[in-house]
Amino acid sequence: MASQPLAEVSESPPRVVSVSQTLAKMKDNSAYYEALVATKMEVALDGPGGYPYVNYSVFAPTNAAIARLKSGNMAYLFAPSQQRKLQAVLAFSMVTDTKPQLTLRDGQLLHTTHNLMSLRVVQQGGRTWLAGGTPKPLELKAKPIVCDNGSIYVIDEVLLPLAQPASSAR
Repeated sequence: MASQPLAEVSESPPRVVSVSQTLAKMKDNSAYYEALVATKMEVALDGPGGYPYVNYSVFAPTNAAIARLKSGNMAYLFAPSQQRKLQAVLAFSMVTDTKPQLTLRDGQLLHTTHNLMSLRVVQQGGRTWLAGGTPKPLELKAKPIVCDNGSIYVIDEVLLPLAQPASSAR
């Protein structure tokens, strides 16, 4: 029996667009991405995603938020000798899930990749906040950017693991 040649594939396989690849192109979040690269954490955000792989949702602070952190009393985090501390801060901005996009519900605890530290979702009047990581709840003002292996929520503050959790949405 003669073997048949393989048929030409008319479509190329779907291109995977990861959280890391997307962040690398986001001008308003370039300082966050640079911090991920400096700590080698961007590699984790470049996986294939989808079940059974880990999907990451990241709460990516804007360049302005990073600049405020760098100009304040947390500037030391960006020194090469403080890489582990910066990794801890960055880990607090990441949540893993089995789905590329989180479904946020009022009262939900989001377990960050920072050991045993969580954020709490607060919803009221069609608005959504994250409690924990900032002195006051942080409002999520835009819909997430959904990638093949997770999603990106742009935020205007840096989440800090040592900040006192907020008790209410206002």
